[in-house]
Amino acid sequence: MSSVLEHSAAAEVAKARAAAPAAAVERPAADPPEANVGGFGLPRFATQEQGALFVDVARIESPEHFTHFVQRVFDDGFLFNQLDYANFQRALHVGGTPAGAAVRKLRLASGIAPFLPLRRSLYKTVKITGQGADEQAEYMFEPCALEKTVEVTVDVPADEPGGEPTTRQELQKLVEPATLDFDEFVADMWDKGVRFGIDAAEVKKAIAKRETARLVIARAAAPGTGTDATVEEQHSDALHRNNTPRLLPNGRVDLASFQNRYPMVKEGTCLLKKIPRRLGEPGRQVGGGIIEPEIPADVDLNTLAGLGTRVEARRDGDYLVAIVPGFLIIDTHSHQMSVTEKIVSHEGVNLRTTGNLSLDSGDFEEHGEVQENRSVEGNNMTFLGLVCGIIVSKGGKVCLKDISGGQAKSPKGSIVATGRASRAVFEAPDGEITLAHAEGCTIAGGRVKVEYAVRCQIVGDAVDIGTAEACIVAGKSVRIDCARPHRGDETVVTVLTPDSAASDKLLAQLREARAKLEAAIREKSRLALEAREQPDLKKYLLLESRVRSGELKLNDTQQMNWPRLAEKVAPHLGGLKRLLEETKALKAKHAELSQQIDASANETAQAAGNRQCAIRQVGGDTFVRAMPFPSGAAPLSADQCRQLLAHLKDAPSAGWLFSGASGEFKWKYERGARAGSDLVE
Repeated sequence: MSSVLEHSAAAEVAKARAAAPAAAVERPAADPPEANVGGFGLPRFATQEQGALFVDVARIESPEHFTHFVQRVFDDGFLFNQLDYANFQRALHVGGTPAGAAVRKLRLASGIAPFLPLRRSLYKTVKITGQGADEQAEYMFEPCALEKTVEVTVDVPADEPGGEPTTRQELQKLVEPATLDFDEFVADMWDKGVRFGIDAAEVKKAIAKRETARLVIARAAAPGTGTDATVEEQHSDALHRNNTPRLLPNGRVDLASFQNRYPMVKEGTCLLKKIPRRLGEPGRQVGGGIIEPEIPADVDLNTLAGLGTRVEARRDGDYLVAIVPGFLIIDTHSHQMSVTEKIVSHEGVNLRTTGNLSLDSGDFEEHGEVQENRSVEGNNMTFLGLVCGIIVSKGGKVCLKDISGGQAKSPKGSIVATGRASRAVFEAPDGEITLAHAEGCTIAGGRVKVEYAVRCQIVGDAVDIGTAEACIVAGKSVRIDCARPHRGDETVVTVLTPDSAASDKLLAQLREARAKLEAAIREKSRLALEAREQPDLKKYLLLESRVRSGELKLNDTQQMNWPRLAEKVAPHLGGLKRLLEETKALKAKHAELSQQIDASANETAQAAGNRQCAIRQVGGDTFVRAMPFPSGAAPLSADQCRQLLAHLKDAPSAGWLFSGASGEFKWKYERGARAGSDLVE
């Protein structure tokens, strides 16, 4: 018996694909077929040209349209012949193309061919494991074969010897080795739920080997990582602090100070621009489902807008804009940007981040600590943190909370400390110093007011203390509610009285000079009177006066003789004029000296005024003395304050106005009389 296969398996597949007529593939009602190739209806985005099937992705309005097209092809028992799997995936997952975009055609396959049921039986089930981005599909590759029933011609021997043999047709089952096909593999996997991520190269390689192997044929694609929204600082030199060391006028460099710590911006300056967030590309499950990416964080510019700023929506994006001119302040706690006339800082003053500060602004507010040996120079300044450094005001007000071991100077302004002051130095010679609690401090000011002072040295024109313990106090006017010792050290009060020796000497000299002028004036007046009484001059002066007033009219003869008379009295008249001019000059000097004498007397009287001391309660060892000091009526200068502070402890103890441990003390300076006191024990 001979058996002849009608067709080999490979030849059968090729023949079927070549001979199969195109079949109509249904489309959604919204997208009717536009082309028909060999009786096979194609959607509007697919064309058969140049021996291949192309897809115009610009005409795929929605991914569902292409997916429906593929599903109908596979459901009707067809497949894509010579499929380009990469382009197949691109076409599956396009989301439509914006209007007017360039047309992009993808070669999908050479055509559409039947997928024979006999061939479909070669493909086994697939195992899908994992979830989300970890999902994958596994397939067991192994040698395969086709079982066929074919009609064969069988030789039948003759029934009798010598008879003629015959043939008959019989059906016979044959098993023939077969090879998988990638196009069939894609179509079969589609029906089994694997619609994305097939590794075409690995699958083709496994098919070609014809060996038994379990391979991962497809993997899910993880979603892309998006970009969080952020803000972009606009490029402007005004927004940046200049932390380079400051160049001094003498050409040297101050390494402890920066060029510009607090930048100033103009109205309308763009501070920040919002960079919108960018969503990540969605991932794909093995089954084609979408894996949504994580939503990137967004930024609300309004949360960054502080005082003096606002958010503006412009054509190219959202901006944070300064609406007033001023200083740019960044709050590191709330992350807000503000533009204010007053500098507000929360970072403190230290060598590492700020260095010494020299500010030109009107107001400065510091919430952090001013570290030791660091200095801040400005106008009106407020410090809400601990101050251990040096504060110098150019003439404004300095407001402090707590200060320890630091210095506060305001030569022409005022200083206020509402908290605790310890081992600090305060100077405001022409201003006012107001402290709540001072311990071991040195205080020198025009007007000084301290609620509670312990072991302090205090100097001022007017000193007002609530409680003074073991303090050294000096002033022109001193008022203390309660004075008492502290740990064995007494309170010493010095009232500064006018040092009139110099002023009295000057006044005496001025008066002596005025007396001499008065004597000279009297002598000149006597000589002038004697000159007037000479007969010829007296007659001439009388006639001249009458002629000048028009009372006397001269005749022709008298007019001719008048020059002769004037020439005769000219020597005497010149001497009289000199005496009168000298007398006038002496009187002017006399008036000037009189003004100086009056001013000196008034200054001496003013200097002597309001020199007093009042202690309402003496609660322990307390000493009060009067000490002449050449301060005059003007406020104590800074040098005078330092001089006093240096010599108060060494001043002689003789001439105490009061020495006691209890009672009340009142005393007022009286010029020209011995200092008196009013003591109540």
